[in-house]
Amino acid sequence: MTTISANVLLVAQASLSNYAAGEITRLLLATKTRVAAILPEAGQLAAPSTDKDELLPAHPGTVAFLNGEQSSVLDESMNWILLASMLTGFAGSLAAWLNRVRNKRKADEIKGRLRRLRVLQVQASAMTPEQLDASEMELDALSQWVRQKFSVNGLSLEDFQDAEARATDIAALIEERRASFALDANLAGARHAAPAGDEVHPQAHEAEAGASAPVRVVDSTEKPEARRLPTRPPARLVVLDGVGRPPADAA
Repeated sequence: MTTISANVLLVAQASLSNYAAGEITRLLLATKTRVAAILPEAGQLAAPSTDKDELLPAHPGTVAFLNGEQSSVLDESMNWILLASMLTGFAGSLAAWLNRVRNKRKADEIKGRLRRLRVLQVQASAMTPEQLDASEMELDALSQWVRQKFSVNGLSLEDFQDAEARATDIAALIEERRASFALDANLAGARHAAPAGDEVHPQAHEAEAGASAPVRVVDSTEKPEARRLPTRPPARLVVLDGVGRPPADAA
C-alpha cells in the first residue's frame, strides 16, 4: 500500500563552516536520547544521507563527521594560517615587483636626463642661432630638475656633481657660440658699409674708425743686410700719407 511520508529537515546556510556543521551534527546525535525524554519527537532524529545525488544534499561538514573525516579546530586554524601566509607572501611579492618596476622607471628617467646633458654638451659648439635659445631653455629645465631630484635624495652626489659640471660647460659653450655669431654679424655689417672701391682687411677693423691716412706700399732700394739669407727678396716699406682722407659718407 502506497503511503505519503513527511520529513522535518534541519537546514543550514552554505556559509556555515564545516567544523561548525560537524559539531552541531555530533551534539544532536549525542544528546538525542536525553532530549527524547523531554521531547518525544526528538527520538525520531536520524542522521542524513551522505549521498551527493540527494535532492537536498547534506552539508559537507555533516558528511565529513558522519564519514569520520571531520577536521579539528587545530586543523582549521592551520588552514587559515596557511591561507593567510600564502596571501601575505603573494602581496609581498607583488609589492616587491611593483617597487622594482618603479625604481627601474626612476633610474631610466635619470639616465635619460643625464644622457640629454651629454648630447647638449656635444651639440653646443655647432648650434645655429635658432637652436641656441631652445637649448638654453632646455638646459635651464634640466638644471632645475637635477637640483629638485638631489634635494629629495633622488639623485646621487656623484651624478649631481657631474650634471652640474656639464650644465656649466654647456652654458659657457652657448655664450661663446652666441658671441661668435654676434662678431660675425658685426664684421658682415662693416663690410657692407665700406665703399665699393676700398678693400677692407679683416684684421684692420679695430683701427678702421680712427685711421684717416691711406696706406701706400712702395719698393725700397735698401740692400738686404748681411745677416739675412741671400735668397730673401728686397724689403718693402709702408709709407703713410699725412693728408687726412674725408669719410666716405661725406662725399
